[in-house]
Order: sequence, then structure tokens, then C-alpha cells
Amino acid sequence: MLFKYLLISRLFGLTFAVKLIEKGEEEAEEVYEKISIVFPKAREIMRDEMGHEKILIGMIDEEMVKYVGSLVLGLNDALVELTGALAGLTFTLQNSKLVGVAGLVTGIAASLSMSASEYLSQKSEKTEKTL
Repeated sequence: MLFKYLLISRLFGLTFAVKLIEKGEEEAEEVYEKISIVFPKAREIMRDEMGHEKILIGMIDEEMVKYVGSLVLGLNDALVELTGALAGLTFTLQNSKLVGVAGLVTGIAASLSMSASEYLSQKSEKTEKTL
């Protein structure tokens, strides 16, 4: 179980792994609800635990989480651009190998262009924050 969550945290990040672990805590909340009928103090313990979980997740500072929005927008932009280019090339060239090579070149050029613009955007944000 530990190896599973370590692997997930390596692949998708610590925040994702912690939130995945927290989804399993729903069963514990149900048990606390049942126990709170007999032991009213259990409801207070459950509230404290939930508050501590939120504080713990808030303390995690991952670089990847900060740029997820930019990543999704970049992927969306690349998908639209590449799909449009491939549709146009398919109608124009009508040779599947030539369309594939042109699509590959277009995809590489688009990814380089978008990564350069995102780099410059992030760099300018950092300089604006220091001013």
C-alpha cells in the first residue's frame, strides 16, 4: 500500500497522492458518525481531524500545482492548433505520409513556440512581483 502511494506521488505529485488518500477517509467519517451516537466526543474528534487534514494539505507547496492551469491551457491550445493544421494538410496534400511528416513538424514547432511563450510569461510575472 505504501509503495503504491509512493509511486503515485512520484508520478502525479504529492498533492494528488494526499488527496487520493483522503478519499479513503470517507469510510472513517461514516464510522465516526455511527460512533458519535454512543460517544458524542467522536463528532468533535472527526471535526478536528478534518481541520488538520485541510491544514496539512494547505502546507504542501508543489511547483507543479502552481502551473497546472497553464499546462491545461497550453495543451488545449496545442490540440486546437494541431487539429486545424492536420485537417488543412489532409485536404491539401492527400498523401498520408506527407501529412504525417508535416503534422510532426507542425507539432514540434508549436510545442517549442508555446513553451517559449510560457517561459517568457512566467519570467515576466516573477520580475513584476519583485518590483
